[in-house]
Amino acid sequence: MAAALAKPLNVGLGAIDASVTVAELEEAGARRVSTGGSMTRVAFTAILGAARELKEKGTATYLRDLVPSSVLWRAFAEYPR
Repeated sequence: MAAALAKPLNVGLGAIDASVTVAELEEAGARRVSTGGSMTRVAFTAILGAARELKEKGTATYLRDLVPSSVLWRAFAEYPR
């Protein structure tokens, strides 16, 4: 499919079936895969789920799945400011 295009094929993940892998997109000729705003939407989904749990159940079991602060600091320290 991509071979018929005059320019590189860029794919936005928000517009495709979530089960498609990056490897499959590369095989189809994609040169760039963009997450667009989907990473932000994943974060907001978690925030809304946590708020809903706290409001409706009065529990905070979402705290069990927190990424440790040390992991966050290391991850963000790798990128220059």
